[in-house]
Amino acid sequence: MKRIIIKFTMACMAMMYMTTPSALAQSMETDSVETDSVVRVIGWFNKTDTLEYSITLVEAYIENGDTTVTEANTSEFRITVADSTKNGYVMRYVPTGTWRNDSTSAQGQFLLIASRSAIGSEVLFSTDEYGVFKEITNWKEVYKRATTFQKDYIDKIYYEHPELYARQPKQEFVKKVRETTDEMIGTKEKMTEQFLALKLLFAFHGKELKIGETAFDQNGLHYYYDITQGKLEEDDESTDDEYQIYSELEAVEEEESHPHYYYTYNYFPDGWPREVMSTIVDPLEGKTRLTQIRIEWISKAW
Repeated sequence: MKRIIIKFTMACMAMMYMTTPSALAQSMETDSVETDSVVRVIGWFNKTDTLEYSITLVEAYIENGDTTVTEANTSEFRITVADSTKNGYVMRYVPTGTWRNDSTSAQGQFLLIASRSAIGSEVLFSTDEYGVFKEITNWKEVYKRATTFQKDYIDKIYYEHPELYARQPKQEFVKKVRETTDEMIGTKEKMTEQFLALKLLFAFHGKELKIGETAFDQNGLHYYYDITQGKLEEDDESTDDEYQIYSELEAVEEEESHPHYYYTYNYFPDGWPREVMSTIVDPLEGKTRLTQIRIEWISKAW
């Protein structure tokens, strides 16, 4: 029952945002940098800046050379700078569209309903002066929306399927779902941790990265970077001031069961992410799990 409640809670939270299994280390920094050969990932954002993005999550398993896609969904969202000060930014995150390819399943149907109900809802978050994602500021409002949706949906399914009362009283189920919800998003800190899509989008802001190839070991992990600046290849809309960050993360002493992480970031000159690609390759017993997240810029306005 605990496992069912957790799955149900995670599904309800999909109405607010797409959760993404980002594994960016907290210390992705180069050893030392020279002032004339670095890219400083800084957000030179302005009030009313508005960008629309699509985010696609694909999970697949590779076994004996065959690939089976087990999850694939795409949603769209809009970010607008609501306020800009010397100490940072306040931004609005608003889901604007969603699509799932597995909506024929019961869980897929619920996630589709939940995510569609979130379209147009507003999440406020803050960053520091460099664009580093800090926290969800209206987390209580987001929490209330999630728990209200949970209760309304449970009321609906118990009404349509009264046989569920024989398995577990409705109020008891509501209580357990709420307890699990509180464990996951019951505080500002917990809520902020769940917005992994925003963490991934702004993951490199505030860092100084040496242009060219850089590799180093730290905390038992091996980091590799290749930082370039200039017009992006095969992109006619790109300019000479844009830049790209490619990185790999793996164990220093490679183990077969240790996941590998690959990230590619393309930025506009003002520090807004143009495109983010995250790929996690996780070797399992007899097969490999592949998780890929892609965030793409759709439109940009000032």
